[in-house]
Amino acid sequence: MLEKRKTPVGLYVTLGVILMILSYYVSGLFTFDDLSMNNMQDYLVYIALHFWQVTRWYNDKTIPIMGLGFLGWVFIIYYFMLYYRNYQEGSHGTEEWADIKDVDRRRRSKVEEDNMILSKSIAVDTVMHFVRGRYNAKDSSLDALHHVANGRIETLQFQIKENNQIAGMKLSDIDFANGVLIAAIIRNGKAIFPTGEDRLAYGDKIVVVTLLQNVTHIYDLLKR
Repeated sequence: MLEKRKTPVGLYVTLGVILMILSYYVSGLFTFDDLSMNNMQDYLVYIALHFWQVTRWYNDKTIPIMGLGFLGWVFIIYYFMLYYRNYQEGSHGTEEWADIKDVDRRRRSKVEEDNMILSKSIAVDTVMHFVRGRYNAKDSSLDALHHVANGRIETLQFQIKENNQIAGMKLSDIDFANGVLIAAIIRNGKAIFPTGEDRLAYGDKIVVVTLLQNVTHIYDLLKR
């Protein structure tokens, strides 16, 4: 998932209204005594051409058919929410982690130094999930580790200490290995979504998303 999207309530309501209207006019088929599969299409065309005769199409099948239309609307909304991951309780946004390989392929710049920064739209979900879930794990150089995508992707948090060789350097000057994305810098308790011009300072914590395995030190993220 690449971006957070609000639940399209207006679209849902519009779709519901359309389905109710269509269900009402479809029920008008039962006003014809000789209705059959052979002439159903002709009668539908007739109803469409005489749509202004609203009360004419009401019959004892109207309510049940409109009920079926309502159920169809519910299933459409359920399918959209379930498979497009567009809604979360109390908020909105994506429910799945971004596919880091797909992001790397589609977002990669011709300027190599620009490719180490994760876009804000992807970093938001990663950072918030990490900060909330790993807030108290901060006793070592590798503060915390979280596996996603069945262990194929690691989300890590490192603290920049006084003896760290990359302290004071701009991100664009740090030779990170391929498959390393800097999601955020946490400074004084606040998350910064970095650019290549941001410098790392003592005490900073960096949140990293990587395809590399068995990373135990921040230097493992650098090219060798």
